[in-house]
Amino acid sequence: MFPRMFVRMCESIETLGAGGLAAVPSYAELSGPLSADVKTYFQATNADSRYRIRLFRPAFDAAVSSFSGRQQLNERYYSGDPVRLAGTLYDIYDKDAYVDRIVALLDDLESQQSGLDAGLGFRPSRRAAD
Repeated sequence: MFPRMFVRMCESIETLGAGGLAAVPSYAELSGPLSADVKTYFQATNADSRYRIRLFRPAFDAAVSSFSGRQQLNERYYSGDPVRLAGTLYDIYDKDAYVDRIVALLDDLESQQSGLDAGLGFRPSRRAAD
């Protein structure tokens, strides 16, 4: 579950940060030779450049940086191929109790609608591998 949630979190940060995450200056640039430009061009209507860098830098590191990209790949493929893993988890999960419950519900509804005491005993066929 965490791999999908981590990737989704990164997507949310990217969406919320939008273009502000494209080129986030480092903290050092606030006191470097381009500090005047950083202060002018990285400010927003409701936040100065120092505040925006404090806000966007961790978001950039967590969701957009090369570290984040490697972390997303690691989370996606750590347990193996996610499609094969999902298929395997589906196959090994015990679904019989839930299928039986729905079959009983369908049989009950059918018997109520047709006035019969018993339904047709519908039970889906299972695969030969089961």
